[in-house]
Amino acid sequence: MNHTREAGKTIGEVEKLTGIPKRKLKYFIEQKFLQPLQKSKSGYWLYREEEIEKARIICLCQELNYPNETIRSILADPDLPWQRELDGQIAHLASQKDRIEDKLLLAECLRSSSLWDSGPPQWQAGDKYRLCRFFSRAFSEPELKQRLCILSALREEQADAPAVQKQAKELCQVFAEYYSLPPCQLLLAFQLAHLLSGLVPVLDQLLGREGGMRFISKALQHYCNHLGREASTAAETRDKV
Repeated sequence: MNHTREAGKTIGEVEKLTGIPKRKLKYFIEQKFLQPLQKSKSGYWLYREEEIEKARIICLCQELNYPNETIRSILADPDLPWQRELDGQIAHLASQKDRIEDKLLLAECLRSSSLWDSGPPQWQAGDKYRLCRFFSRAFSEPELKQRLCILSALREEQADAPAVQKQAKELCQVFAEYYSLPPCQLLLAFQLAHLLSGLVPVLDQLLGREGGMRFISKALQHYCNHLGREASTAAETRDKV
């Protein structure tokens, strides 16, 4: 009978199980975060399930930049008021995420404003909730959702394929009728949607197709590029006349 496996897991086994490097596990013992009670016949510490779980918790706390004393208090009594600190940490990180998303939206808006001649983008930085409401209404309107689903169903095709571009054109026409939104602004809305955590998976689910939103964005990008080339050609023709 293998007594080592009955008593606990070796440091190598714990590393494979958790992905925590051996040097870090040794550091946890040195800092008295962990105190294995048994050793193998070869003299190696053996880790019980309780200690393995503690090692995982310690790693999470370190990722959140908790000082060692706070980690010790968490391990000593998980029911202490340190959980209020954790709630504050979650709120702080959520706030940081919001600020980062706002900056991403702003950067995308600025990039878009240099690509189109149709004036400044209608989508502004910080308009996350407005953007979510826009897609919520779009997916609630049968005609708009039908057009979105038709285009996303072609995702096995190339985004610049004639059949795909025909549907992209019709999609833009329908959105123009409902929202007076030019194609470049519709494309920007889809680009911004990809910057908001959690929005695209929800919309993909409404489309019934994973990757549907990304494909629609690609199709719209090709369509808008085509419109841009047409506009440039027309301008060149006018200049020659």
